[in-house]
Amino acid sequence: MIILCHIGMGDHLICQGLVRFISSTRHSCVSIPCLAHNLPSLRHMYEDNENIKFMVISGHQDMLDLTSKRECIRLGMYSGEEWNPLRFDQEFYRQAEVDFSERWNGFKLPKLQERSVWPNSYNFLHETGEYKASQY
Repeated sequence: MIILCHIGMGDHLICQGLVRFISSTRHSCVSIPCLAHNLPSLRHMYEDNENIKFMVISGHQDMLDLTSKRECIRLGMYSGEEWNPLRFDQEFYRQAEVDFSERWNGFKLPKLQERSVWPNSYNFLHETGEYKASQY
């Protein structure tokens, strides 16, 4: 089963609880489309869950082409239904039919074991003053 969500790292963090829930209760194998530069972070996020795989994509259109004829749980703007982008986090969970409490209850990050996930050391900061859905 492919979970088709927005492809920004912040969206992956928000969806972590629902991905973990779906991979442990509904489907034994879940695939997540992701950009190549996010793959090391995602591998680390889910290193404790063998049921989660990754589909490296080059961008938005590549993801749509790869998933157009495949069974997917489509979230957000990919859902094909009306949704509230101001409450996008809650909408992702509603569309996936996963209780919103899983956003927090299912969130888990394995500890770094004196190693770096990335080739160089980086700090993660996601900050934006304005969100424009039309960018996608």
